[in-house]
Amino acid sequence: MIRIGRKEVELVLRDPEVSRQQCVIQIYGETAILRDLKSANGTLVNGFMVQEEVLKNNDQIRAGNTLFSDFPPTEEVKEIIEGNRFPIEAEFRPPPP
Repeated sequence: MIRIGRKEVELVLRDPEVSRQQCVIQIYGETAILRDLKSANGTLVNGFMVQEEVLKNNDQIRAGNTLFSDFPPTEEVKEIIEGNRFPIEAEFRPPPP
């Protein structure tokens, strides 16, 4: 499981528009599922607000102003989790004017 947010999570986003605990990605076999954790601004997958979504390769995930392009294959995410390669930090890029 990868928790994503600003604080006390595995994937820390330095984005003021992201909730402390924004969303979680869980792996079930070959399937990755994203669940929004009742975040203030919501979590989008491919431009659509979601509560829960099965992720596919190359999906785009947006939390606040942070965009994850080209979601990696489930196997790669599983390796990050199993290899305990945390914490990971990402910087947000403000949207263009």
